[in-house]
Amino acid sequence: MAVPPRLRRSAPTLTAQRTVSAVDPLTRMVAESIADEVLSDLSWVLSTERPDSELSLVLSLSSDHALTAQISPTLCAVLEAAQRAQAVSSGWYRPIRLSRELTGGEIVELDTRTRRLTLPRGTELDLWDIGCARAADRIMERVQEADPFASLAIVVGSSVSAVGAAWEISEALGEDLTVLDPALQRDARAFAVLCEQARGVGAEVWDAVAVSADSAVDALAFAGSAEELGRMAPEWLETVGAQAELRPSRPGRLFGRRRVRTAGWAAKDM
Repeated sequence: MAVPPRLRRSAPTLTAQRTVSAVDPLTRMVAESIADEVLSDLSWVLSTERPDSELSLVLSLSSDHALTAQISPTLCAVLEAAQRAQAVSSGWYRPIRLSRELTGGEIVELDTRTRRLTLPRGTELDLWDIGCARAADRIMERVQEADPFASLAIVVGSSVSAVGAAWEISEALGEDLTVLDPALQRDARAFAVLCEQARGVGAEVWDAVAVSADSAVDALAFAGSAEELGRMAPEWLETVGAQAELRPSRPGRLFGRRRVRTAGWAAKDM
């Protein structure tokens, strides 16, 4: 499966024009204005390619010793989303990883009321994907507040959040994300589509993984888990109630077909 440019997980910049897919010009204008604000904040806080980003500074300061600091509302919200993703995936998806050199007992502490963060020394924070998922959810929330009748899709990194009629969403997304059409027909509206797998057992098993869930954050948690689980992913996704389509890297040898779907991925008449 070719990777559409806007789905690349390592994209250095995110633009509102690539993020918003809408047929109606007014809806697009409103959504792009909101997306500009959210994406600018996301890049300023999370980009590890910027040495002055908040995440870069936090990682630098915590590399040799534990760190306690008050963080921005955005970083706090992303870390809260990361903790949720680890919880709903039973730890298979781990954007927060403690250093193997720690002796035991250390934990990451986040007080969401005061935004006070305590990081043990050497903690790894891989927050870009989860930040994109949280941004997709947040942009969609704000668009719906501004225009309750909007019909559009928001694509941030590997995460997709949509609202409206399935045909209109499909038309707005174009050819890049036709893999989502069966799920859109059964009213799924939040997705993660992972096409650039470079880690985990799943990188050797799946060329692409598309998952739907109640939110883009949850969808990413389940899709990221599939990267780790490899051949066990379809059964595990069924167990946790997630719906997915997975495309094997070697269809004939592994599963005998070009795609593997959970029972509820497509509407029954498709």
